[in-house]
Amino acid sequence: MIEIKRKKDWKQLLDLYMNSCMKKAYKLGEHDCALFAANTILKITGYDSGVDFRGKYSTQLGYRRIFKTLEVNNLHDLADLKFGDCIPISKARPGDLVYYVDSIGIEHLGIALEEMVAITGKEGLHFIELEKCEFAWSV
Repeated sequence: MIEIKRKKDWKQLLDLYMNSCMKKAYKLGEHDCALFAANTILKITGYDSGVDFRGKYSTQLGYRRIFKTLEVNNLHDLADLKFGDCIPISKARPGDLVYYVDSIGIEHLGIALEEMVAITGKEGLHFIELEKCEFAWSV
């Protein structure tokens, strides 16, 4: 696992990127939860966790093929592959990666922002309480 270091101005970069995504609609393969998280982390650290899948799918079938190629079963496994072992959600800090499963069982990756988490939504970012998330990875 590589050591990931945040840029000196990561807080400003995080705010700028969140603002740029505020009204950006969900689009599989362009602005979905995996790419939103990877792009955010790229902005604040320079580490490209999405290099293995960015630009390589645009359908659910293509998305699942990426999982098969990377030998992961779900987004939690993908996060483990890219960031190592998860940490307790209570230890998550702004800019960290988080895993959330919604009320209908759909999994999401998001970015911690104090007590809230930003996740992609149909017409822009949605915010959920950090405590509703199950896992986090330190970035």
